[in-house]
Amino acid sequence: MKKQILTTLALFSSATAASLPGVLSGAQIGDWTTFDPAYCYENQCGEVLQNTLDTLIFYQGESSSRFVPALAQSVPSKQNGGISTDGKTYTFKIKKNLKFADGTPVRASDVAYSFKRLLVQNGGAAYLLSEALFGDSDGLSPDNKNLSFQDVERAIEAPDDFTVVFRLKRPFAPFLAILASPYVGSVYAKAAAIKAGAWDGQASSWQKFNALADKDSPFQKNVPVGSGPFVMERFDVGSLVVLKRNAVHWRKPSQIERVILQVVRDPTTRMQMFMKGDVDFASFDPSQFDRILASNPDFKATKPVPALGIDGIFMNHRINGQGTGYLGSGQLDGKGIPADFFSDVHVRKALAYSLDYKTIINSIMQNHAIQMNSVLIKGLYSAAGKRLYTFDRDRATREFKAAFGGKVWQNGFTLPIFYNSGNDVRKNILGVLKSNVESLNPKFKLEIRELPSSQIRAQRAQNQMTLWLGNWSADYADPYNFIQPLLHSQGTLGSVQNIKNSTLDRLIEQAGEETNTAARNKLLSSIEKIAFDEVLGIPVFQGINIDIETGRVSGIVRNPVYAGYWYYPMVKK
Repeated sequence: MKKQILTTLALFSSATAASLPGVLSGAQIGDWTTFDPAYCYENQCGEVLQNTLDTLIFYQGESSSRFVPALAQSVPSKQNGGISTDGKTYTFKIKKNLKFADGTPVRASDVAYSFKRLLVQNGGAAYLLSEALFGDSDGLSPDNKNLSFQDVERAIEAPDDFTVVFRLKRPFAPFLAILASPYVGSVYAKAAAIKAGAWDGQASSWQKFNALADKDSPFQKNVPVGSGPFVMERFDVGSLVVLKRNAVHWRKPSQIERVILQVVRDPTTRMQMFMKGDVDFASFDPSQFDRILASNPDFKATKPVPALGIDGIFMNHRINGQGTGYLGSGQLDGKGIPADFFSDVHVRKALAYSLDYKTIINSIMQNHAIQMNSVLIKGLYSAAGKRLYTFDRDRATREFKAAFGGKVWQNGFTLPIFYNSGNDVRKNILGVLKSNVESLNPKFKLEIRELPSSQIRAQRAQNQMTLWLGNWSADYADPYNFIQPLLHSQGTLGSVQNIKNSTLDRLIEQAGEETNTAARNKLLSSIEKIAFDEVLGIPVFQGINIDIETGRVSGIVRNPVYAGYWYYPMVKK
């Protein structure tokens, strides 16, 4: 027994793991804040859920818009009767003889519970499901008079052990895509979750668990019991996750025995670990690619594929200045900014025309990205990339002079701007912005500040952030997953920027319901024009996914909508 324990612990050394054929290892930037499917809404936890919990349907190979059955017997359609003729009822038949990792059978009641609990908790990606089922992105709460727990019960039903029915308030074009996402569609064992302290599934107790703080979740440090190809074996807060092959997984067992994921914040260290063979995967800065490829003739770059994500600048139109000091004096006196600094469209336009996009793409991103000044990106929208801002000092000057009736230009400002710790790409982009803006007027001062990702998320939730550089990656492959969260007044990032545009909200809601392609594209064009003209955020670039293969690992499926990697089909020599 002692020898077995020592052998297992030795696997957690990255150098040892990388040399073993059945063990994958990776070095990444960010850490994990939760493993609860009712709260998880970021790539790091999403990758863990994607590999430990199953969904009803999953992505077909590298396609982000075609699906194959997972827990379900088939992908529902109008042709096979799984989708009603009016597009508002979806029926799934569950495969028989499925087991969770603890040996208990998978039943339709587990599926229904997993979705209902997401709605009850009303955190993470719950708004995606709420929007799809009810046309209400506010979600379930005692204060929302438009949505009740009885509505939830009617919308999700398990009439027998192997049937799950979803009833939508109106047709919703991307519903299947939402169910394939680990952020919404993850299924876990109801009995085990209740035993762990999660919601008991009863109507009488839902309010007790509604909007419960993430820190009070029973799954903040462990994954619920699932049926995926791996189970969590170990979690060291802030540093390490180890996944172990699920011995009772319903597919053929994976050839990968363990996956070891560790947080390495320094980009040079990550690069060196990869080059030495200490890890099989690592997060790289674009500037490192040429050096890595030149270091080993066996290293090969993969085919470039546009990522389903956008990196951009987000601006809070109504900043909560309490407790941070970010507003400085709170006035346009050169020593701070007012809380509504970004509510003036001229300020937003001035910043958009102060960015040197060519420098960002060519020098910082090393041509591993394309300029994209719209949230409607390539791979999701046929007209993507036609509306672009340019680096124009004269235009930026005119816009600053027009802002706040001339007070911005006359008095100047001091503005703190933010990026997440360890992300040198974002730091350098903000450096370009700072240099160009400050060169226009000596009274302009931008202060670049670094914060952990978790702190940025917490402060933006409290409306305390000013301007920050961040990313939005697809939860599912549909334009709605970008326009609603980024531009709608109730969206994940639209709300924390305090974007308020009733016309835009209405158009976005119509685009979610419209299933006719031509009519939908017309709506999308109108949405894009408003967002571009009003500068509702500054999308900067769409990344290009280029990986580096070592030759040790095969079977990698490169799907741009995956949360990280899907480890099940991989094979390591």
